[in-house]
Amino acid sequence: MKSFLIQYFEPALFVGTTLLVILIQRNKTNWAAVKEIWYLLLLVGMFFAFPYTNVSSATGPAEKQFSIYYHFLKFISIWDVYLLLVISILCARNIFRGKLSLNGGHWHGIPLLFLGLSLVFLVGLLHSEFGIFSFGPTEFRRVLIAFTGPVYLILVYLIFTNSITSGQRLQSVLHFITMCLISLSLYAILRFFFIINGTIQTMWLFSFPVIIYDRLVFFYIPVFLFFSRLINKEQNNKIIFGFLAIMGLVLVLISTRRLNYILVFAGISLTLVYSKSILRVDPKQFFVQTARVGAPVIILLAISIFYVPDFSKNIKSVMHSFNISSQIGRRHSGDMRLAEGQNLMANMRSRPYAIFTGFGYGTMWQEVHNQPVDPLTRKIRPTSNWYSQFHLPFISVFYRFGFLFSLCFLIWLGYYMRYLHGSIKKTPVNKSYFLIAAAVFLLLLLPATLDSLNPTSWICCGALVSLFEKTSIYNRINT
Repeated sequence: MKSFLIQYFEPALFVGTTLLVILIQRNKTNWAAVKEIWYLLLLVGMFFAFPYTNVSSATGPAEKQFSIYYHFLKFISIWDVYLLLVISILCARNIFRGKLSLNGGHWHGIPLLFLGLSLVFLVGLLHSEFGIFSFGPTEFRRVLIAFTGPVYLILVYLIFTNSITSGQRLQSVLHFITMCLISLSLYAILRFFFIINGTIQTMWLFSFPVIIYDRLVFFYIPVFLFFSRLINKEQNNKIIFGFLAIMGLVLVLISTRRLNYILVFAGISLTLVYSKSILRVDPKQFFVQTARVGAPVIILLAISIFYVPDFSKNIKSVMHSFNISSQIGRRHSGDMRLAEGQNLMANMRSRPYAIFTGFGYGTMWQEVHNQPVDPLTRKIRPTSNWYSQFHLPFISVFYRFGFLFSLCFLIWLGYYMRYLHGSIKKTPVNKSYFLIAAAVFLLLLLPATLDSLNPTSWICCGALVSLFEKTSIYNRINT
């Protein structure tokens, strides 16, 4: 019984809150559209309910926690099986209707990006145990597993693109995602109380419990969306979007993850500036609306500093740890990051051509420096017999991609951002808020995702690009 609770308590808690929200929102749901795309909504529900990372108090990712991403038979997972099943159903449906292929969407978007990532995958294969540039004991299977993220990106994009074929379906998907976000917020609140009373064991970073880990990425869009709507004084569903934005900001603040701080701060800044430009907001109104949000935040921080010193002390610790060479920075994984930088440079020097081509996906380090104790697990972080890990995401992209593929990606990103900007400009102002938030999200998250083994951001980006394209199309049709 105890083992069962360990494996299924948290998924059941989230599913329970989701069913409650669906019950409350049942009168606002287009059930006809739901019946048509139930498989897509099930995919979304699985994605929200079962995170890739489950963090326990001492052992890192909890091995006993049920995961749809666990690879049985060494290669395939429940998530893989369901994706392939849905793709097969869509292909069979198209063949039955006289079409021999799936709708690939805008070819210069995700399909072109996937083609480029496939070339990086090929470079990784050439450096594996069977490749002509064999680099260390990198097994062929390692390269395949490292490439699952880009595969999820294209498959999820194709599933969303071929399933959302009407404005009603699009609204149903967006409505369901909103309900999942509300459920995740309620789940986070409940999980916090279960952590406090000891029912759920989790890590404590800078004296803060890890409430939700990689699922924090889901809250970036609500935060950016809230600020985009705020600048133009949008009133519809203000309470819902305000609640999700506040939850997102609170969860990011107490996550004590430096990358989350950077992404949210940069995202809010970009959203405000871009919204002012694209929505043609009066400078006075822009200043007033920004001050209305900024003043309460400053007041709350001031109160926390003077009346909750432990809280402010922990936040200061996070801020100081940005300098990874400082004493507190080195104590909180700075040593590990510095050693990773040394590993990167040592391997680049051993194969000078890699500065131009990179080492590709999945290759392991050949030159390895001793790693310090991981500050979270209190164990020596493994540096051999597996995929080399980095906590410096943008630098690690250069290790994988080299100068050539990094430059190609930046050119593609600039070109695609131009396309997104053009789509936003063609969309009516009152329907462009989601598109602005999505564009900011993709600009910030895509570069940081390129070398991630965690599929969460890959899946988010695949779904979000399709939702962007579909929203821009149906918004113009309905205008």
